[in-house]
Amino acid sequence: MCNIFPFIMKLPGPQQEIFRNQKELEAFVKEEIREHKKSRQQAKPRDLIDAYLDKIDEESKNSEEIFNERNLITVVNDLFIAGTETTALTLRWAFLYMMAFPDVQEKCWKEINKVAGTDALPRMDLRSSMPYVEAVLHEVQRVSNIIPFGVGHYTTHDITINNYHVPKKTFVLLNLTSVLNDPEQWKSPGEFRPEHFLDEEGCFQKPEAFLPFSAGPRACLGESLAKTELFLFFTCLLQKFQFVWPDPLSKPDLDPLYKLLFIPKPYKVVVRKRVGA
Repeated sequence: MCNIFPFIMKLPGPQQEIFRNQKELEAFVKEEIREHKKSRQQAKPRDLIDAYLDKIDEESKNSEEIFNERNLITVVNDLFIAGTETTALTLRWAFLYMMAFPDVQEKCWKEINKVAGTDALPRMDLRSSMPYVEAVLHEVQRVSNIIPFGVGHYTTHDITINNYHVPKKTFVLLNLTSVLNDPEQWKSPGEFRPEHFLDEEGCFQKPEAFLPFSAGPRACLGESLAKTELFLFFTCLLQKFQFVWPDPLSKPDLDPLYKLLFIPKPYKVVVRKRVGA
C-alpha cells in the first residue's frame, strides 16, 4: 500500500516513531562502519563489519557486486533486529509457558542445577548436557511461532511447481505455521510437549520440520545469535528464580496477538528467588 501511495508514509501516527528509531539505528551503524574503516587491519577481521569490509575490497572489481556498504548497513541492521526483538519475544513466551506448565519449569531447574550447579552460571559449553532444557526451548519456539511467514525470499530463476509457473524474482513467503503444526511431523502439534524433541532415551533430537528461523541458506541471519541468547538468558534466570502465575483462579492465556509477529498478550508474573540462589 505504501509503495502505491507513498504519501501515506508522511501521515502522522505511531509509524513515525518506527521511522525515527530506524533512522537512529542506521546512523549508529554508519558511525560504527566509519570507525571500523579507520582502525581495521586488512585481512585481520575483528568482527562481522571488518570481514564484510574485506569482502567489499575483494569484490570491488566485480561489476555485479553484492558486497557494498549499503548492503553492509542492511545486514547489521537485520542482526540488531533479529537478535533483539525476536529473542525478547521468545523469552516472553518461554516464561509464560513455564507458568502454564510448572512441572516443566521444575524439570528444567533440576537439570540446570545438576549440570551447572547453584554457584556458577550456566555456560554455552554445558548446553549439550541439558537435553531437556534444549527440548523445552525448541518446543517454545515451535508453539509460539513468532515469525509465521519466516524470512522473505526471491526466486533466482523461473521455476514450475505442481504446474504453477513462478517467474524469476518472485517474492516468496513460507507458511511456517503449517510446517510447525503438521500432524504428520508432530505427534501432538496442538499441545506443548517438550518430548517432541526427545528420543526414547531422553536425548535431544531436532526433527527436520522444525523451521522457526525459515529455511534454506538465506534463513534468519540472527539464528546463531538468537539461540545463544535464548539458552543463556533462560537458564541463568531459571537457575535463580521461580516464575509463578499470580492468579491461582485463572490460567495463563496462551493465545497470541496476531500482528506482524505472533506476540504474547501482556501478562503479570510473580518472580520468587530460589532458596540458596
